[in-house]
Amino acid sequence: FEKWLEQNVGMLSRPEKRQADKRGSFDALVKELYIDRKYQALADKTKKEIQDNVEFWRQFFHGIFVASITRTDVETIYYNLLNKKSVFVANSKLKTLRKLLNFAIRKQYIMQNPIALFELEKAPARTSVWNDNAFDALFNTAKQSRFSIALAIMLARWTGQRQGDVLNMKWSDIADGHIHVRQHKTGVDVFVTIVPELAFMLNQARKNNSSDYIII
Repeated sequence: FEKWLEQNVGMLSRPEKRQADKRGSFDALVKELYIDRKYQALADKTKKEIQDNVEFWRQFFHGIFVASITRTDVETIYYNLLNKKSVFVANSKLKTLRKLLNFAIRKQYIMQNPIALFELEKAPARTSVWNDNAFDALFNTAKQSRFSIALAIMLARWTGQRQGDVLNMKWSDIADGHIHVRQHKTGVDVFVTIVPELAFMLNQARKNNSSDYIII
């Protein structure tokens, strides 16, 4: 894909029509996105992911008017990307472009999104699902090697939070039988009831943990 990319960057950019600094261009739209209040409120990791995807599309649409982007343009890039990268990578980039073009409607760059009904390739089906036996085996192995890993596994299971949020949990987040989580990615506040099994492990961990963080 890198070779194809090198050969075709600018192929869709219609060099004779490039006007990067003019409102209505792809570059101007990206500039507006980056200063948009909703974008600025996102977690840093989410903003970085969006930015990486947006800059991917800029390679092709630099300097052209958003209104001139066609479904055919996007299909050409998307299907070449699918042939060389995973469906997850291709779909992530396509979803970002679709949201960006919806943003373009809001900013009155275009009247409709040319890829609003674009059908993504389906991701491969999961080949396995964790059951209680598999979880117990992992938990027991972790408990024998390092208690903090076992505790992290238990926190993830009973709170349903992402790895980063689990690792950022503090003792001060625990109150009245609940644990408070402010999700890093979404900024949403979540209060999760602490089940007895998890409470027992937390009590054990607290005895030997003087850190502010639960997982050390």
